[in-house]
Amino acid sequence: MKLNLFIFLVLIPSRLFAQVEISLNLDKGRIYNLSTNNKNTIIELNGDTEIRTVNTEKGEFSYTMLEDLDSLYLVQVEFKHFSLKVETAEKTVFYSSDINDRTDVMSTILSRVIRKPFRVLMQKDYTWREVHGLDSIFLQSYNDYNLTEDVKQQVDKNIRESLKGFTRQDASLTAVMYGSKKIKPDEVWTAQFITEHAIPTRDSCTYHFSETTGDLLVVSGSGTVASLEEENVNEGISVSYHLNGKINHSVKFFKNSFWIHEAVAKTEIAGNAVVKETPSSEKKIVPMRIISEATISGF
Repeated sequence: MKLNLFIFLVLIPSRLFAQVEISLNLDKGRIYNLSTNNKNTIIELNGDTEIRTVNTEKGEFSYTMLEDLDSLYLVQVEFKHFSLKVETAEKTVFYSSDINDRTDVMSTILSRVIRKPFRVLMQKDYTWREVHGLDSIFLQSYNDYNLTEDVKQQVDKNIRESLKGFTRQDASLTAVMYGSKKIKPDEVWTAQFITEHAIPTRDSCTYHFSETTGDLLVVSGSGTVASLEEENVNEGISVSYHLNGKINHSVKFFKNSFWIHEAVAKTEIAGNAVVKETPSSEKKIVPMRIISEATISGF
């Protein structure tokens, strides 16, 4: 659910195209839609053996613009579809909001959060400020599974932690592109931001206003990616990532609203994961590579 983006001069003369402000311009009462497809391929080496995991996450969302509040929009959001497929050499698991099978707990939970609206305050640079109701939708969706109190508390905690990410990164692929920024046809600019490519990274991208086609405006970008190298400890095992690589983006906006028509991003990073069991100081170095491919379609 989470749903966190993106050099050459354009061939159109500047005198034929004035400055453009990249900032959402939504109409009250109108419904805007997005579908997302995020694929992460994680490749680890254990000696000469390659271990490959592929995570594919798909979502469909609708956004009804309720109120224009100066620098904010009040928006009603609904999940239309959400699915996750995890493929390894041993097996493939698939969860989907379209599956209503009582024996499939995860899919059943997902099916219960579909088409239950909740409200957010959204800045016009496309970042979320607050979420109202999303946590209760998830927390109520497994009330009748008779979980023990300690397990229920842990699940509640995990869901609330994951929802913090929604307020930050639901539209991470486009967050930087919406900065209430006025750009010229021949302008080149650089931005830095933190996002997720299976692990948290710091991205630095250079963008250019590449073309206009009909009702669309196209912005492209490329840059570098580096892992944050933070140490994470879980159940006595410490892991830190030391990866870097490159990223490329292309985003097509509708000129009238600056809602996304289509966005594509590809990131490739490589390096090592450092694993150790605490409090031992012995370390295991795991070479790895991550390929992230993300697309967004909107209307």
